Amino acid sequence: MPSQKSSLLCGSLDFSMFSCLMITLLTITVFPQLVAAQTLMPEQMNFATYDNPEFGITIQYPLLWYKIVKENYYSDNDDNGFIILFQIKPLKVAGNDEIGVSILSHRLDTPKNFLNQFQILDGIISQRALLKGFTITHFTSLLTKKLPEFVYVKGESGETTIGADNNTAQKIVYTYRDQREHLKVMEILVVNGRQGYVIRYAQDTTKFSDSLPLVKKMLDSFRMYNSTHR
Repeated sequence: MPSQKSSLLCGSLDFSMFSCLMITLLTITVFPQLVAAQTLMPEQMNFATYDNPEFGITIQYPLLWYKIVKENYYSDNDDNGFIILFQIKPLKVAGNDEIGVSILSHRLDTPKNFLNQFQILDGIISQRALLKGFTITHFTSLLTKKLPEFVYVKGESGETTIGADNNTAQKIVYTYRDQREHLKVMEILVVNGRQGYVIRYAQDTTKFSDSLPLVKKMLDSFRMYNSTHR
């Protein structure tokens, strides 16, 4: 039996029978999934595992979320590489491509990276020192982007841990306005050897808390191991 919403739409407009059937199908199947993909609790959602041996990471993600990957992680002039985006919408519909959970990799030992100079001066650097340096360079790059209406949320930022191994990490939370909406972003920075990672959750400020339980489960599942990337 068609839902009330689809019946009203079909009854008020001059739709063909096929169009009415399609609207009813979308109302019954797709629309509930769009809502569920953002609001279900972790125990109500099925998760899959994403594993990337090249960068030595694994993470669980909600099956209803759309997965976007790239083959070429780095450009010749950029030390930051996009690895994957888990988009909150289960279908690739029109909207902001930044919304969701993305993972980026950052080389910490390139000649132009000042962390490499620390290695020359001090020899072996601790992972904690690398994380601090990584955080400084990353935060500085955020400021140089001059994001519209950028606000650093100091009260929600600071040192944290990530994954089953409780790796020390740094959390940076900020808000800004892009062309479509006002976004809130939580970035978790963590290092493994000379490789840095940024796990970035971005969402409209009014919906940020809706998917947070799912994002926290993803962060808890994040694991790093020896990568094949050079």
